[in-house]
Amino acid sequence: MRKLLSRASSTILALSVAGMAAANPGVVQQLAMDQVHWSFTGDRFHCELELDLKKNGNLLLSHPAGAPMQVHYRPAQGLPAEVSLASRTAPWQGDRQSQATALTARDDHFRLDQHTSRSVLTALDSGLWTSLYLDTLELRIPTVNWAPVADRFRQCEQQLSPLSVHQARDQVVFYQAGQRALSPEQIADLEDLARYVQLDPQVRKLLVDGHTDNTGSRLGNLQIARERAADVAAVLKAAGIPGTMIEQRAHGDRYPSANNDTTEGRDLNRRVTIRIVRQETEETS
Repeated sequence: MRKLLSRASSTILALSVAGMAAANPGVVQQLAMDQVHWSFTGDRFHCELELDLKKNGNLLLSHPAGAPMQVHYRPAQGLPAEVSLASRTAPWQGDRQSQATALTARDDHFRLDQHTSRSVLTALDSGLWTSLYLDTLELRIPTVNWAPVADRFRQCEQQLSPLSVHQARDQVVFYQAGQRALSPEQIADLEDLARYVQLDPQVRKLLVDGHTDNTGSRLGNLQIARERAADVAAVLKAAGIPGTMIEQRAHGDRYPSANNDTTEGRDLNRRVTIRIVRQETEETS
Protein backbone atom coordinates (compact mmCIF):
# COMPACT_ATOMS: atom_id res chain seq x y z
CA MET A 1 0.00 0.00 0.00
CA ARG A 2 2.80 2.43 0.87
CA LYS A 3 4.48 1.75 -2.50
CA LEU A 4 1.24 2.53 -4.30
CA LEU A 5 0.91 5.82 -2.43
CA SER A 6 4.51 6.68 -3.24
CA ARG A 7 3.90 6.14 -6.94
CA ALA A 8 0.75 8.27 -6.74
CA SER A 9 2.62 11.10 -5.03
CA SER A 10 5.42 10.92 -7.62
CA THR A 11 2.80 11.40 -10.32
CA ILE A 12 1.43 14.43 -8.50
CA LEU A 13 4.85 16.00 -8.04
CA ALA A 14 5.86 15.36 -11.64
CA LEU A 15 3.54 18.15 -12.71
CA SER A 16 5.93 20.78 -11.37
CA VAL A 17 9.41 20.07 -10.03
CA ALA A 18 10.61 23.51 -8.92
CA GLY A 19 8.88 26.74 -8.02
CA MET A 20 5.31 27.84 -8.61
CA ALA A 21 3.57 27.61 -11.97
CA ALA A 22 0.15 28.90 -10.94
CA ALA A 23 0.73 31.10 -7.89
CA ASN A 24 3.25 33.75 -6.97
CA PRO A 25 3.10 34.39 -3.24
CA GLY A 26 4.64 37.47 -1.69
CA VAL A 27 4.75 35.97 1.82
CA VAL A 28 5.51 32.38 2.85
CA GLN A 29 4.37 31.10 6.25
CA GLN A 30 4.52 27.64 7.78
CA LEU A 31 1.97 26.34 10.24
CA ALA A 32 3.86 25.15 13.32
CA MET A 33 3.90 21.39 13.65
CA ASP A 34 2.42 21.52 17.14
CA GLN A 35 -0.54 23.44 15.69
CA VAL A 36 -1.44 20.77 13.13
CA HIS A 37 -4.40 18.98 14.68
CA TRP A 38 -6.88 17.46 12.24
CA SER A 39 -10.22 16.78 13.93
CA PHE A 40 -12.61 14.07 12.75
CA THR A 41 -16.39 14.08 12.87
CA GLY A 42 -18.60 11.54 11.14
CA ASP A 43 -21.63 9.32 11.05
CA ARG A 44 -23.45 7.33 8.39
CA PHE A 45 -24.35 10.46 6.46
CA HIS A 46 -21.25 12.63 6.64
CA CYS A 47 -17.49 12.24 7.15
CA GLU A 48 -15.27 15.25 7.76
CA LEU A 49 -11.70 16.15 8.64
CA GLU A 50 -11.06 19.73 9.71
CA LEU A 51 -7.83 21.63 10.32
CA ASP A 52 -7.89 24.91 12.22
CA LEU A 53 -5.54 27.33 10.46
CA LYS A 54 -5.97 29.91 13.22
CA LYS A 55 -6.30 33.42 11.79
CA ASN A 56 -6.22 31.97 8.26
CA GLY A 57 -9.48 30.03 8.55
CA ASN A 58 -10.15 26.30 8.23
CA LEU A 59 -9.26 23.55 5.75
CA LEU A 60 -11.74 20.68 5.46
CA LEU A 61 -12.01 17.32 3.74
CA SER A 62 -15.73 16.67 3.55
CA HIS A 63 -17.58 13.62 2.24
CA PRO A 64 -21.38 13.79 2.55
CA ALA A 65 -23.60 10.83 1.71
CA GLY A 66 -24.55 10.67 -1.96
CA ALA A 67 -21.84 13.11 -3.05
CA PRO A 68 -18.09 13.00 -3.77
CA MET A 69 -15.39 13.89 -1.25
CA GLN A 70 -14.17 17.48 -1.68
CA VAL A 71 -11.61 19.78 -0.11
CA HIS A 72 -13.06 23.02 1.24
CA TYR A 73 -11.45 26.18 2.54
CA ARG A 74 -13.33 28.54 4.84
CA PRO A 75 -11.66 31.91 5.47
CA ALA A 76 -11.67 33.38 8.96
CA GLN A 77 -12.90 36.74 7.72
CA GLY A 78 -13.60 38.15 4.29
CA LEU A 79 -13.11 36.24 1.05
CA PRO A 80 -9.68 36.15 -0.62
CA ALA A 81 -9.72 37.07 -4.29
CA GLU A 82 -7.90 33.85 -5.18
CA VAL A 83 -7.36 30.55 -3.39
CA SER A 84 -5.35 27.62 -4.73
CA LEU A 85 -3.78 24.49 -3.32
CA ALA A 86 -0.76 22.31 -4.10
CA SER A 87 1.00 19.31 -2.61
CA ARG A 88 4.71 19.63 -1.86
CA THR A 89 7.61 17.77 -0.32
CA ALA A 90 8.79 18.51 3.21
CA PRO A 91 11.64 21.10 3.26
CA TRP A 92 14.29 18.46 3.98
CA GLN A 93 13.20 16.45 0.93
CA GLY A 94 13.88 19.17 -1.63
CA ASP A 95 11.75 21.89 -3.18
CA ARG A 96 9.24 20.01 -5.31
CA GLN A 97 5.53 20.56 -5.58
CA SER A 98 2.52 19.92 -7.74
CA GLN A 99 0.84 22.43 -9.99
CA ALA A 100 -1.36 24.65 -7.83
CA THR A 101 -5.07 24.10 -8.51
CA ALA A 102 -7.56 26.90 -8.00
CA LEU A 103 -10.49 26.46 -5.63
CA THR A 104 -13.89 27.71 -6.75
CA ALA A 105 -15.65 30.33 -4.63
CA ARG A 106 -19.10 29.34 -3.40
CA ASP A 107 -21.07 31.40 -0.89
CA ASP A 108 -18.79 31.84 2.13
CA HIS A 109 -16.16 29.25 1.22
CA PHE A 110 -14.03 27.77 -1.55
CA ARG A 111 -13.96 24.19 -2.80
CA LEU A 112 -11.67 22.00 -4.88
CA ASP A 113 -12.93 19.80 -7.70
CA GLN A 114 -13.67 16.14 -7.00
CA HIS A 115 -10.70 14.59 -8.83
CA THR A 116 -8.06 16.90 -7.34
CA SER A 117 -9.60 16.55 -3.87
CA ARG A 118 -9.03 12.79 -3.97
CA SER A 119 -5.45 13.39 -5.17
CA VAL A 120 -4.87 15.69 -2.19
CA LEU A 121 -6.01 12.92 0.16
CA THR A 122 -3.62 10.48 -1.52
CA ALA A 123 -0.79 12.99 -1.21
CA LEU A 124 -1.45 13.45 2.50
CA ASP A 125 -1.43 9.67 2.95
CA SER A 126 2.02 9.54 1.37
CA GLY A 127 3.40 12.23 3.70
CA LEU A 128 3.38 15.21 1.35
CA TRP A 129 2.76 18.65 2.82
CA THR A 130 0.12 21.06 1.57
CA SER A 131 0.60 24.61 0.30
CA LEU A 132 -2.48 26.80 0.54
CA TYR A 133 -2.25 30.00 -1.50
CA LEU A 134 -4.41 32.90 -0.28
CA ASP A 135 -3.87 35.82 -2.65
CA THR A 136 -0.21 36.73 -2.00
CA LEU A 137 0.24 34.41 1.00
CA GLU A 138 1.54 30.84 0.81
CA LEU A 139 0.67 28.87 3.94
CA ARG A 140 2.65 25.63 4.18
CA ILE A 141 0.94 22.92 6.20
CA PRO A 142 3.03 20.00 7.52
CA THR A 143 1.61 16.49 7.45
CA VAL A 144 2.05 15.22 11.00
CA ASN A 145 0.00 12.82 13.14
CA TRP A 146 -2.05 12.12 10.02
CA ALA A 147 -2.43 8.34 9.85
CA PRO A 148 -4.75 7.76 12.86
CA VAL A 149 -7.27 10.42 11.90
CA ALA A 150 -7.07 9.45 8.21
CA ASP A 151 -7.90 5.84 9.13
CA ARG A 152 -11.04 7.01 10.94
CA PHE A 153 -12.03 9.09 7.92
CA ARG A 154 -11.66 6.18 5.51
CA GLN A 155 -13.57 3.84 7.80
CA CYS A 156 -16.35 6.41 7.91
CA GLU A 157 -16.35 6.65 4.10
CA GLN A 158 -16.76 2.87 3.81
CA GLN A 159 -19.89 3.00 5.97
CA LEU A 160 -21.50 6.04 4.34
CA SER A 161 -25.05 5.82 3.10
CA PRO A 162 -25.14 5.70 -0.73
CA LEU A 163 -27.84 8.41 -0.65
CA SER A 164 -28.51 11.60 1.25
CA VAL A 165 -31.87 12.30 2.85
CA HIS A 166 -32.72 14.65 -0.01
CA GLN A 167 -31.78 12.09 -2.68
CA ALA A 168 -33.74 9.30 -1.03
CA ARG A 169 -36.90 11.26 -0.25
CA ASP A 170 -38.70 10.78 -3.58
CA GLN A 171 -37.44 8.08 -5.94
CA VAL A 172 -38.97 7.28 -9.32
CA VAL A 173 -38.49 4.13 -11.42
CA PHE A 174 -39.39 4.79 -15.07
CA TYR A 175 -40.39 2.08 -17.57
CA GLN A 176 -39.86 1.93 -21.30
CA ALA A 177 -42.82 1.01 -23.49
CA GLY A 178 -43.46 -2.71 -23.08
CA GLN A 179 -40.91 -3.09 -20.28
CA ARG A 180 -41.91 -5.71 -17.75
CA ALA A 181 -38.87 -6.55 -15.66
CA LEU A 182 -36.65 -4.15 -13.77
CA SER A 183 -33.24 -3.55 -15.32
CA PRO A 184 -30.02 -4.36 -13.39
CA GLU A 185 -29.40 -0.62 -13.02
CA GLN A 186 -32.86 -0.08 -11.54
CA ILE A 187 -32.36 -2.97 -9.13
CA ALA A 188 -29.02 -1.49 -8.03
CA ASP A 189 -30.68 1.88 -7.41
CA LEU A 190 -33.39 0.23 -5.32
CA GLU A 191 -30.74 -1.64 -3.32
CA ASP A 192 -29.03 1.71 -2.61
CA LEU A 193 -32.37 3.04 -1.40
CA ALA A 194 -32.81 0.02 0.85
CA ARG A 195 -29.34 0.57 2.29
CA TYR A 196 -30.25 4.18 3.04
CA VAL A 197 -33.46 3.12 4.79
CA GLN A 198 -31.53 0.66 6.95
CA LEU A 199 -29.16 3.45 8.04
CA ASP A 200 -31.78 6.13 8.74
CA PRO A 201 -33.66 5.39 11.99
CA GLN A 202 -36.17 8.14 11.23
CA VAL A 203 -37.73 6.27 8.29
CA ARG A 204 -41.14 4.90 9.25
CA LYS A 205 -42.72 3.81 5.95
CA LEU A 206 -42.18 3.53 2.19
CA LEU A 207 -45.10 4.30 -0.11
CA VAL A 208 -44.72 2.41 -3.41
CA ASP A 209 -47.16 3.63 -6.10
CA GLY A 210 -47.52 2.10 -9.56
CA HIS A 211 -48.59 4.26 -12.54
CA THR A 212 -48.97 3.71 -16.28
CA ASP A 213 -49.66 5.74 -19.41
CA ASN A 214 -53.13 5.59 -20.97
CA THR A 215 -52.28 2.96 -23.59
CA GLY A 216 -54.60 -0.04 -23.22
CA SER A 217 -57.65 -0.58 -21.08
CA ARG A 218 -58.24 0.94 -17.66
CA LEU A 219 -58.33 -2.47 -15.98
CA GLY A 220 -55.27 -3.66 -17.87
CA ASN A 221 -53.30 -0.59 -16.84
CA LEU A 222 -54.34 -1.06 -13.24
CA GLN A 223 -53.02 -4.63 -13.31
CA ILE A 224 -49.71 -3.53 -14.89
CA ALA A 225 -49.31 -0.83 -12.23
CA ARG A 226 -50.00 -3.39 -9.52
CA GLU A 227 -47.40 -5.79 -10.91
CA ARG A 228 -44.74 -3.11 -11.24
CA ALA A 229 -45.32 -1.86 -7.69
CA ALA A 230 -45.08 -5.45 -6.45
CA ASP A 231 -41.80 -5.98 -8.31
CA VAL A 232 -40.27 -2.85 -6.77
CA ALA A 233 -41.48 -3.84 -3.31
CA ALA A 234 -40.02 -7.33 -3.78
CA VAL A 235 -36.56 -5.91 -4.53
CA LEU A 236 -36.73 -3.68 -1.45
CA LYS A 237 -37.76 -6.63 0.71
CA ALA A 238 -35.01 -8.82 -0.72
CA ALA A 239 -32.55 -6.04 0.16
CA GLY A 240 -33.62 -6.16 3.79
CA ILE A 241 -36.60 -3.82 4.18
CA PRO A 242 -39.37 -5.36 6.34
CA GLY A 243 -42.60 -5.86 4.46
CA THR A 244 -44.46 -4.08 7.27
CA MET A 245 -42.69 -0.84 6.26
CA ILE A 246 -43.85 -0.99 2.64
CA GLU A 247 -47.27 0.14 1.48
CA GLN A 248 -48.10 -0.78 -2.13
CA ARG A 249 -50.69 1.00 -4.23
CA ALA A 250 -51.69 0.76 -7.90
CA HIS A 251 -53.22 3.72 -9.75
CA GLY A 252 -53.00 2.71 -13.40
CA ASP A 253 -53.42 5.75 -15.65
CA ARG A 254 -55.50 7.80 -13.20
CA TYR A 255 -52.78 10.24 -12.11
CA PRO A 256 -50.59 11.18 -15.10
CA SER A 257 -47.61 13.41 -14.37
CA ALA A 258 -47.29 14.48 -18.02
CA ASN A 259 -49.36 14.72 -21.21
CA ASN A 260 -50.25 11.26 -22.57
CA ASP A 261 -50.69 12.73 -26.07
CA THR A 262 -46.90 12.73 -26.62
CA THR A 263 -44.29 9.97 -26.55
CA GLU A 264 -42.25 11.92 -24.05
CA GLY A 265 -45.25 12.36 -21.77
CA ARG A 266 -46.13 8.66 -21.86
CA ASP A 267 -42.51 7.81 -21.02
CA LEU A 268 -42.82 9.94 -17.88
CA ASN A 269 -46.16 8.41 -16.88
CA ARG A 270 -44.93 4.80 -16.91
CA ARG A 271 -43.45 4.85 -13.45
CA VAL A 272 -43.30 3.56 -9.91
CA THR A 273 -42.75 6.22 -7.27
CA ILE A 274 -41.24 5.47 -3.87
CA ARG A 275 -41.88 8.06 -1.20
CA ILE A 276 -40.18 7.83 2.16
CA VAL A 277 -42.14 8.82 5.25
CA ARG A 278 -39.81 9.99 8.01
CA GLN A 279 -40.44 10.89 11.61
CA GLU A 280 -40.99 14.63 12.02
CA THR A 281 -37.78 15.45 13.88
CA GLU A 282 -34.57 17.22 12.95
CA GLU A 283 -33.46 15.68 9.66
CA THR A 284 -30.21 13.89 9.08
CA SER A 285 -28.02 16.10 6.90
